[in-house]
Amino acid sequence: MVETAGIGRISAACFATIGIEQAHPGWLSGAGFESMFHAMPKEEQIVTEGTVTQVLPGTMFRVDLPGQRNVLAHISGKMRKHFIRIVPGDKVSLELSPYDLTKARIIFREQ
Repeated sequence: MVETAGIGRISAACFATIGIEQAHPGWLSGAGFESMFHAMPKEEQIVTEGTVTQVLPGTMFRVDLPGQRNVLAHISGKMRKHFIRIVPGDKVSLELSPYDLTKARIIFREQ
């Protein structure tokens, strides 16, 4: 028997007749979500350093990187949680997204 959200209990024989077990092996045996769907590995973040040049609304910052690059960055959750203040001129460590090199997350403020 399998407990479903809206239908109630359905027997394994009912699933066998419509071929669910062949399409999703392990579904009836109580296997978890992870065994049914294989997650793709995440891309690695690019870690770099920069200098904050401008403070924007909504905890967003304009950060200059070495080599005349400029990115839009936001504060990471831990820094937001611990009320880490960032002002123009601070040296910060950033994680750049490999998908969009103009956006970043500030992960550390240098002392």
